[in-house]
Amino acid sequence: MDEYVDPSSGQKYRLTHLGVSAVPFHMKINGNIITVDLVVHYSNHCYTRSRVAGDDEKFVLFTDRKSDGSLDERVFCPTRWKFSKDLPAIIATLNQSLCYAGGSREIFYRVKSDPGGPRVKGWYICGRLGVNPARRQLTMSVRSVHHRTNEPHDTRGSKRFYEILIPFYQAQKAKHTWVV
Repeated sequence: MDEYVDPSSGQKYRLTHLGVSAVPFHMKINGNIITVDLVVHYSNHCYTRSRVAGDDEKFVLFTDRKSDGSLDERVFCPTRWKFSKDLPAIIATLNQSLCYAGGSREIFYRVKSDPGGPRVKGWYICGRLGVNPARRQLTMSVRSVHHRTNEPHDTRGSKRFYEILIPFYQAQKAKHTWVV
């Protein structure tokens, strides 16, 4: 989907900034500089939110199944869309940033929204590292962005992004001959 058109107002929202892209990350491993290209995908959760009471059914764009089996109807969110316009630039500069490591190769990055406010308040970008063996790609799926006043569940301390990426890269290099 390259564009969303609001059925009520006719306003158009471009989505092309969320296209798939290869982002290089530079790391030092055993004294050598290694460049790892992650193919970055952005999910529809970067510009939609869960439907709530009062949202007309005609605004539902996607339906996802949650881990508990229930359905999550997704509607366009102008606030998330506005924030999503910065995502490619944020991802491109993530290497030295402090991130929260989560379970299942998840990574959470917080963009502070209120420097004087609570330490954990801000926009959280939820990503997951992965592998696409058929395309011989190391990937990062940006699964969601949302504003929070608390830390995401199941975080395991903060590390620089490259400190999370290095062991992932090394594990994939040991498994796949095409990872160089």
